[in-house]
Amino acid sequence: MVQEKFDVAQSLDGQIDFNQNAKPFVKGIIDKLKRIDDYVVDTELTTWQGSKGVAKVQAGKYFFKRQQRVRVEVVSKGPKNGSVLVKNEDGQVKAKGGPALLGITVNLHEDSDLLNLADGSNVLHSDFLTQMERISRDLSKGQQAIVTAEPSAYKDHKVWVLEVKEGESPLSENTLHTRVLLNTSNGIPESIIRFKDGKIFSKIVVKNAQVNAGLADALFNL
Repeated sequence: MVQEKFDVAQSLDGQIDFNQNAKPFVKGIIDKLKRIDDYVVDTELTTWQGSKGVAKVQAGKYFFKRQQRVRVEVVSKGPKNGSVLVKNEDGQVKAKGGPALLGITVNLHEDSDLLNLADGSNVLHSDFLTQMERISRDLSKGQQAIVTAEPSAYKDHKVWVLEVKEGESPLSENTLHTRVLLNTSNGIPESIIRFKDGKIFSKIVVKNAQVNAGLADALFNL
């Protein structure tokens, strides 16, 4: 029931007490994320596509380490299940197919369309720091953001709730763009909901975060 209040396409301003200027908060989250050496999380991206809003789910285990090193292990149902993608410290990108793809390994360009998720984002550019820096840049270009005055209940703990919108204040009268639920201790986003045409377009859920886990360099090579 607690989760449901965040899965609405209207601003929560008025239901929860918000600070109306979130720029300092976003900067603080970015500074906190910059201090993280590495992490591994389970992620699930759901997008609602087409006129009927058919849900498409993409799930994986996401590893990140300083120097923009990334490893993604696909656990979604389908032919890509078991596939692995890595980006090493030299910027080289390799993908190895799962059993259905015969374990074939290929080199990819970092901006290859093959790396795009169902919501249009590049999986290699989906680490938490990059996503929060993208929000910061959007705010510098005129988007607005608010953040809860106090952490709000979510599952069995509390999170900061950040809402980003396009247009002028007040938020409730304009287009809601993104809602982010952020862990109060380490700043990691636990859920990112994006909106389009007044509806929820996509939702990322992050679970089982292990921060500063001491990930081995070998994980980022194939």
